[in-house]
Amino acid sequence: MTLALVALSQSDFDIIYDHVAAHNPRYANMHLREARVRNGIRGLRYLHAVHVLSGHPRTLEGKLSGPGVFAHYQIVSTSAGLQLNVLYQGGEPREIRRLPKRFIPELLGRVAQEQAGGSLYTNYSPGEYYLRRSGSGRPPKDPLCVKAVASGQLDQRFVDVLSAWSFGLRLG
Repeated sequence: MTLALVALSQSDFDIIYDHVAAHNPRYANMHLREARVRNGIRGLRYLHAVHVLSGHPRTLEGKLSGPGVFAHYQIVSTSAGLQLNVLYQGGEPREIRRLPKRFIPELLGRVAQEQAGGSLYTNYSPGEYYLRRSGSGRPPKDPLCVKAVASGQLDQRFVDVLSAWSFGLRLG
């Protein structure tokens, strides 16, 4: 299965887009983190960053990256309908198969969590990577970004956009 098979309704897109654009307009972004347990050890499944693509009306761009997966996509709402453009997707077959099943529920779940106004702060696990909104972001040559890529936890293409998309990377 591929991310291109995600069934996204116009109403779901509108909920996600409107939230990302308006929840914190200074950043116009949203992030998610998915963990997994493999061989009895908890670790990162992937980080997922989404932002409003400036200069392109009603367009969301996203990247997700983890030890077994990397994807880059754009979702565009036009008068003819929605277009989900998968610009790149690769990784472990098991992780790729999982993406279409969880993609929309995870995004809508995060929107609901932020709209509920509850605490979004998590108990950071030592040695695991997290994203946070940050005005200056974190440049790709920052030692933490270099370490995340060198260890195989994140893809360089993901780390390269953190600063431009106003995300900071942190280690628990």
